[in-house]
Amino acid sequence: MPTIKIKGFVHVDASSLTYSEPRFAFFSFDASNSGYVPIGAHVIEFDPPADWNPVAAGVAAINAQINKEGDEYQARVRQLREQLSKLLAIEHSTEAAS
Repeated sequence: MPTIKIKGFVHVDASSLTYSEPRFAFFSFDASNSGYVPIGAHVIEFDPPADWNPVAAGVAAINAQINKEGDEYQARVRQLREQLSKLLAIEHSTEAAS
């Protein structure tokens, strides 16, 4: 794969300027409207590893997202079932008390 060149801007996080070590970031756009102070334009160049496969990396990222979404969905379903059980228990206890 040929050398990859990314044009963008180096910024410093405005909220980190009071730290002993400010936090720097690189964006492909000017992020000065998002709490960053632009330092200047820059081009990053790098050669990806010869065995790097963007399709495999994309498939792995999508699979990881599917797993994350599934876990979050299952957690929410468990939470809703617990709420339902509690409501049904309250209804049952009020019927028994009558």
